[in-house]
Amino acid sequence: MAVTITIDSVDRTSLIDWRSVQLERVLTSQVDSLEFLIKLDHVDKTYKPTLLDTITFAEDGTTLFSGKVVAMDEFVKGEVAYVGVRCKDHTHEFDRKLVVATYESTTISAIVQDIIDNFTVSGSGFTKSVTASADVSVEHMQFNYQPPSKCLEQLAKMVGGDW
Repeated sequence: MAVTITIDSVDRTSLIDWRSVQLERVLTSQVDSLEFLIKLDHVDKTYKPTLLDTITFAEDGTTLFSGKVVAMDEFVKGEVAYVGVRCKDHTHEFDRKLVVATYESTTISAIVQDIIDNFTVSGSGFTKSVTASADVSVEHMQFNYQPPSKCLEQLAKMVGGDW
């Protein structure tokens, strides 16, 4: 079983304190997270990830988590210095902009496409994949400074779904 952690596409597996790794994978619209410690007593004592670095956690080549570094803290335990790293899945990127929009006489599918096109970071690679229930008509829907993920959650609930 080969378990790896890459940071910005560079294998940093040897730097990880594996006893500290905590992966939280949840279903549907909830945010997945990953936390781990990097030991600073390795060969390159100056290496530390930076905020928004891309993290990939994989087992035998299968990605179990992919996301961004959202917080770090440095501390010393005994004689060893560590950096605690906290990561969130790509929902963190998806929610970088807030939705401020009113929709009239349209479908859920059209609203979802508009949110992806206009309220997510250009070139981020987010796409839409919806079911037939997304063709449900919506007479009026208004979002006032809401993260895109919360907007999708509201739309999904309208048809008894989840995203």
